[in-house]
Amino acid sequence: GADAVELAHTRALILTADSHFEQAIKILQPYVELHGVTDNADSPGLMLKTPQDRALHVDLVNNYAVCCLFSNKIHLAITVLEAAVRTDPFQSLNLKVIQNLVALYDLCSMLHSKTVLRKVVGIYGGDDVIDACRRLNLW
Repeated sequence: GADAVELAHTRALILTADSHFEQAIKILQPYVELHGVTDNADSPGLMLKTPQDRALHVDLVNNYAVCCLFSNKIHLAITVLEAAVRTDPFQSLNLKVIQNLVALYDLCSMLHSKTVLRKVVGIYGGDDVIDACRRLNLW
């Protein structure tokens, strides 16, 4: 249930804080796959019913992507964040996810993807997120 996900997420955050990124990835991977945000085509996926479940899931995926970045799995980090945005753009397009995607796109010189993200944020992002992106000069 949600308690198990929160416990796993907390354990992964502690490992991340101690720079044990691969261990954190192993803890988060089953939950990322369970929710259908992965590069594994055999993943079953799962609809998240409540806003709290969806918000926790976005945080979990975002933290998974950060661990992937620090484990030199940059393209996997991009894949899971993009999949989260495609799956639930209204929930996923928060400032943390956008900043991480922009940074990953910049690292990989993916200017076109950054332009597409800007358009998606313009369509699905809330006014506060759009304004924050402008203030932070993300584009």
